[in-house]
Amino acid sequence: MDYPNLWSYARDIYGLPGVAETFDPAAIRHAYYNEDLDINPTGVVAVAPDLDWCLPHDRRRLGARQVWMRNGQCRPAAAREGALQEGTGAT
Repeated sequence: MDYPNLWSYARDIYGLPGVAETFDPAAIRHAYYNEDLDINPTGVVAVAPDLDWCLPHDRRRLGARQVWMRNGQCRPAAAREGALQEGTGAT
């Protein structure tokens, strides 16, 4: 949240099909703070900020992507847009 571009990127990823269904912030926080008691012997868990993962990510403001990866190959942004319109999406 303190880094607007990364926060927008995280929300962009969260909005991809299938991601939100696998995301459990409470489970992530529990695992992060409680699995290694050598580092955190008291089990103190920091208070999490109130985040709205469904806010629009607004990443278009950064401009068009110049290249994207699909099957290990770089393609120009125009090819990416065409693939998205065809429903193939990016991998």
